Amino acid sequence: MESKMRPSRRVVRSPLAALVPVVASLLVAGCGPAGGVKSAAPADDKCVAAAKAKVDAAKAPVTFTFGGPSFNASAARGKTIYWIATTGDIPFTKAVYGGFEAAAKAAGVKVNFFDGRGQTSEQLRGMQQAIAAKADLIVLQAIPVGLMGAAVSAAKSAGIPIVEAFNVDSTAPKSAGATASVSFAYSQVGGLLAANVAAGSGCNATAVAINSSDVPVSVPEMDGIKAGFRELCPSTCKLDVRDALIADWSTKVGPLTQNAVADRKVNWLLPVYDGMVQFVTPAVRQANSTAKIASFNASPGIVDDLKTSGSPFTVDIGAPLGWAGWAVADQSLRILTGAAPVNDEKIPLRVFDKANAKGIDFKGAETAIYGGSYVNEYKRLWGLG
Repeated sequence: MESKMRPSRRVVRSPLAALVPVVASLLVAGCGPAGGVKSAAPADDKCVAAAKAKVDAAKAPVTFTFGGPSFNASAARGKTIYWIATTGDIPFTKAVYGGFEAAAKAAGVKVNFFDGRGQTSEQLRGMQQAIAAKADLIVLQAIPVGLMGAAVSAAKSAGIPIVEAFNVDSTAPKSAGATASVSFAYSQVGGLLAANVAAGSGCNATAVAINSSDVPVSVPEMDGIKAGFRELCPSTCKLDVRDALIADWSTKVGPLTQNAVADRKVNWLLPVYDGMVQFVTPAVRQANSTAKIASFNASPGIVDDLKTSGSPFTVDIGAPLGWAGWAVADQSLRILTGAAPVNDEKIPLRVFDKANAKGIDFKGAETAIYGGSYVNEYKRLWGLG
């Protein structure tokens, strides 16, 4: 197995000119009057029951529901895949790539890891390197295919297929230039975030979401949040959306949070990725706010904070990241062996909160955290079982 994973290195981040954030404030249709905040109302029992039912169902251990079809993966043995990451210094990338690398080893496929360092120019260099090395397939992890421009055309001319990972919603059409896609159900993530907020606020939420608009899948996640509030509490929940690009998280998320919780009616904060939580939590504490935090990814080392007494971090929706790596390998192996790619790898989601987190060792095996066995299931589908 050939693996060239570079050491972690910080992404260069641009400083803020001032602490006053640029705010894109969007009201969910029907979720409160413009320019004002509704007074707290009694809990809507029907809404709370509906929201709680959604949350409780998603807190259960997951199962393997992906049905294949099966194929012979042995035909891919000895081939080479380049994995080009948006950035290699975040827990998400390390966990997903770790699963992919293990899956590739099981199938006898060589892999090369290229750290895009959060910079389009570096990601393009990775594409060029993969093409020059005559890779058999390229995986673009959380990198918009459209940004790769001429490199995508060059890969196509060289007969190198591209699998995009975590760029679109799980059932959405793949991006132009990609051969296949693997992703999470981001719209479902958004709906579960809204359900957790509705259940936890008595369906009287004044929530602020912190988006990251340079990440394409933020769109379906935000759409899911808005749709969830429209469904559950259209007249009693208010949502404002603010934005921080990935490169600006360390400098911008904290001030955005402080600005948001200056309004004491704000009772929930929704950073769309839990990599932001490390900047949201200190700002909440510094402001002596009682707002709670809900996010997505259940990243190693971050989700553990659900167990911290007094932490405002209350909900983290996770998808098993090692499992996701095997799902990317499954799609890649199908293409390398001439099998048809699938529309949806059905990577499951699980809700973690302060209640069920107590009984989970987040430093333990992924199957113990999420439930569901996937390694043997994929091997069986590949004819390796």
